Amino acid sequence: MTIVHILNFSIPIAMMLVIGFAVDKMCQPDTPEQEAE
Repeated sequence: MTIVHILNFSIPIAMMLVIGFAVDKMCQPDTPEQEAE
């Protein structure tokens, strides 16, 4: 049961991180100045 709870908790977070990373890359494909912020 613990593994199921861990998966249910971590999978949505991982998805949000991946989606956020993809959106960030799409919005600013080549802007190193933004990363230094």
